Amino acid sequence: MIYQNTDLPIYLFSGSPRRRELLENVGLTFTVVKSFGEGSEIKYRSPRYYAETLSEIKLLETLKRHPVQEGLIITADTIVALKKKVIEKPRSKEESIKILKMLEGKWHSVFTAYCIYLPHKGDKIIRSVRSYVKFKPLKLREIINYVNTGESMDKAGAYAIQGMGGFMIEKIEGSFTNVIGLPLSDLIRDLLKLKVIKIR
Repeated sequence: MIYQNTDLPIYLFSGSPRRRELLENVGLTFTVVKSFGEGSEIKYRSPRYYAETLSEIKLLETLKRHPVQEGLIITADTIVALKKKVIEKPRSKEESIKILKMLEGKWHSVFTAYCIYLPHKGDKIIRSVRSYVKFKPLKLREIINYVNTGESMDKAGAYAIQGMGGFMIEKIEGSFTNVIGLPLSDLIRDLLKLKVIKIR
């Protein structure tokens, strides 16, 4: 264990098992609450703005269902963008294949935005981190075989870098954990500054 909580409870508003594992791996304890909120009503400006706005929407929408009076809340959202086009999560195998064919052999961006909120103080931090990922050239059979594993469903960009999808990655620039779903070094730095966690 590297870090530990102080006295303030932490809430992770997220249904992502990957974000939960990243925080658990460094020693933090927290309560997981399934998040709510969609991005369909966001007026698009840029991939970064989209991710940051959606992380805040998840905070506000989830608080309506699960009010928290004291503690620290973390929400996050990860999106994949090819140039300035946001690639939504696939809803079918066909969409997954289409997305992966679009990404193969190219660089794309992964943005993860997180929102930290202290309800008893009203303090809020919204931050986003960008990583660059390059896929190797892929055969159609490779794409189909991967999609048939089921791993691509409900994943930003239709792949999981920490899972079987790692075989497609040729290069990565920037935070690896950001591509998984949470820029851990940036988040830990903010939590230490807020004195919500400390080094063991």
